[in-house]
Amino acid sequence: MPDSLGWGKILATALVTSFFTACLTEPVKAWVQRWLKRRGLRPCIYLEIMKNSGALQAKVEMARRSVEMMEGIGQRFAMGYKRLAYDLALKDAPTFYSLG
Repeated sequence: MPDSLGWGKILATALVTSFFTACLTEPVKAWVQRWLKRRGLRPCIYLEIMKNSGALQAKVEMARRSVEMMEGIGQRFAMGYKRLAYDLALKDAPTFYSLG
C-alpha cells in the first residue's frame, strides 16, 4: 500500500509542475513568435515600397520623354505593382499594427 501512495505523489507533483510550466512558457512562446514575424515582415514591406517607388519613378521618367507614354501610365504601373507583403500583413492585423 505505501508503494502506491509514492507513485501517486510523484504523479501529482509531475502534473502540477507541468501545468505551471505550460502556463508560463506559452505566453513567452507566443511573444517570441510575434516578434520573429514582425522582424521578418518589416523588411519585406520596406523592400516592396522601394521597388514600387522605383518602378513608378521609371514610368514617370519615361513619360516625360515621350508625350504618348503619358496615356496609360497608371495601367502600366498597376501591371507591375506588388503588394504581397502588405496584404499578408493586413491578414495578421496585430503584427501589422505593431510594426511601428
